[in-house]
Amino acid sequence: MRYESMDIIKVDSKKTRLISDGGCGYLEPDNSYAAFMASCNRMYLGVKCDIRFTKDRVIITSRYRDLKKLTKQKIHISLTNYEELKQIPIGSNNLCYMSTLKDFLLLCDRYRKLACIELHPPIGKHELTQLFEEIKKRVKEGRWELCEGWWVQADCNAPCGESYIRQGLYAREYLKTHFGKTSDTVFNIDSFGHNMQLPQILRGCGFRNYVFWRPNEAHKELPKPLFDWVGLDGSSVRCYRLGGKGGEIFVKDIEKETFGKIFSENTEDNLMVVFGVTDHGGAPTKQQMSVINRLSAECKDYDVSYGTVSGFFRDVKPEISVCDELQTRYLGPYCNYTPVKQDNRRAETALLNCEAASVIAYNLIDREYPQAEIKQCWKDVMFNQFHDILGGTCISSAYRDASDRHGRAIQTAAEHMHYALQSITNMIAMPGKNPDNAWNLAVWNLNGFPIDAPIEAEVQWAWEFPWYNGGITLTDADGTDYPTQIITEECVVPSFRSRFVFRAEIPAGGYKCFIVRQTEKSEASSRRFKLGKAAYGGFDLIDTQSGKTLKG
Repeated sequence: MRYESMDIIKVDSKKTRLISDGGCGYLEPDNSYAAFMASCNRMYLGVKCDIRFTKDRVIITSRYRDLKKLTKQKIHISLTNYEELKQIPIGSNNLCYMSTLKDFLLLCDRYRKLACIELHPPIGKHELTQLFEEIKKRVKEGRWELCEGWWVQADCNAPCGESYIRQGLYAREYLKTHFGKTSDTVFNIDSFGHNMQLPQILRGCGFRNYVFWRPNEAHKELPKPLFDWVGLDGSSVRCYRLGGKGGEIFVKDIEKETFGKIFSENTEDNLMVVFGVTDHGGAPTKQQMSVINRLSAECKDYDVSYGTVSGFFRDVKPEISVCDELQTRYLGPYCNYTPVKQDNRRAETALLNCEAASVIAYNLIDREYPQAEIKQCWKDVMFNQFHDILGGTCISSAYRDASDRHGRAIQTAAEHMHYALQSITNMIAMPGKNPDNAWNLAVWNLNGFPIDAPIEAEVQWAWEFPWYNGGITLTDADGTDYPTQIITEECVVPSFRSRFVFRAEIPAGGYKCFIVRQTEKSEASSRRFKLGKAAYGGFDLIDTQSGKTLKG
């Protein structure tokens, strides 16, 4: 909260805490080092700054894109190097200067203030090149571990198996491209449950380790936190459940709530303890590290030391195996907000069909494979498989974004699938000949197995052909006839189109062609009743004994 004068305010709730926006702008120039210092010397919970990039990519604190309000000079920050900007005095007394983000963070750390940062667009990977390069440097030095091997921390029950493979495939590709190495671990501590097929998929993708938190001890008992998780086919990964004897992972006081519990349990198990601020184990704090350093030096019964996830699994061997689902008792994530779950399955199916059709077209007619477009579609789908999104626990506005993202993936995949199939179908010599048959059907099966199932189709008569309201028969290239049943068409104009259903076997990854013929017969009958098409769409059920129409 920012105030332009020294007005006295009354805060009714004792729990209310204030954030100083841009520092004490009523005393010093907005977003200046002096303004931040003034806020740190007052009873604010935290300080908020605005950041922008200079021409030479230094991150400085400024609410405005230029210095007109601070110096009366219209000097654009993005067009000026930092060395020039830091020489320009700002404020009415010309005694203050621009601050860098690094200065701001050091000040907040020194005074134990919550640091809030507002990123002014455009901000992305390219705008944060300096920070990204620092992370890459730390990874190379072995000081930053790549412990998450999936694209996101996904729901581990609702997606199809191929989605989990893509989670690993694209994440490993990203890590290898940007960091020169991949991760051997999937870190899914917050996912609501974990299906039993994962060990086989994880092992097949090159992962050896798996870390989770849910289900915790209250939801599922396990003999030890470290075990070999064995899948249905016998594949296994080394698995560790956080929390429990190692203390819960969402804690404020690491000494009391984590190590206090470990010491009181008097366990002989080797434990992995994660620490950091926020409820999902964020960045470590100096206070937490000082506690760990002290316990490492003072504790005689336990060896308390820093380590990595991969290092833990390398040094500690499991003593037991578990061949079971790892599920919580929370059912909400699997019944909350069904539209996002339906869209996820539609998107997965659309992408699998798109890939199959594109591969067939590439091999048969050398049509270019849309690799970049398909990869982007999978990234949209994988993002929406984040456990809170797919689990139905987000706010309504987030689901508008999720629906748009699913829609983009589904539409893009459908377009490429149809383009590929049409390209091939245009080259197929259809059975029959004109004008003996008005239409041909080419039915594709993009699954990896043959299907024998009911198939629906709809053809149009007007204006290419005379209006028609009769029956339909189908014949394949071998002369085999297929019984059909007329059903209600989606078009509401009578005799304009015909919709029908028939049963046929279609080969795996292939197609079958049919001749569509008119039979003039459009009614089904029994000893007493007959079913015929009504004059204006739908059907009439007629009693043949009385001649009455029972339903029309």
